[in-house]
Amino acid sequence: ILSDQNVSAREGVFVDFFGRPACTAVGLAVLAMRTGAPVIPAFMPRMPDGRYRFISQEAVQIDNTGDYEKDLFTNTQRFTKVVEAMVRRYPDQWFWLHQRWKTKLCQKE
Repeated sequence: ILSDQNVSAREGVFVDFFGRPACTAVGLAVLAMRTGAPVIPAFMPRMPDGRYRFISQEAVQIDNTGDYEKDLFTNTQRFTKVVEAMVRRYPDQWFWLHQRWKTKLCQKE
């Protein structure tokens, strides 16, 4: 599941991504909270020799306290921080053609 896509303000929550508020899809958090399924980050950066390296990480902690809105935000922020850390590690490999920060915090739909 790609969690670094811009979505409309009614479809996502604003979380910090590289120091800026980014409207982020909540589907991954909803799925994890409803099913109890673990969220295991996985990435495949290209290595200098042209091969790819599979990197999987420990499951991300999922909050499910009963405060749905708070848990949705907290979990989405955690997932976003995982993506941000990997982009920082391999910045030359993060390539998107869309405007990640297109939806602004003050926009209402």
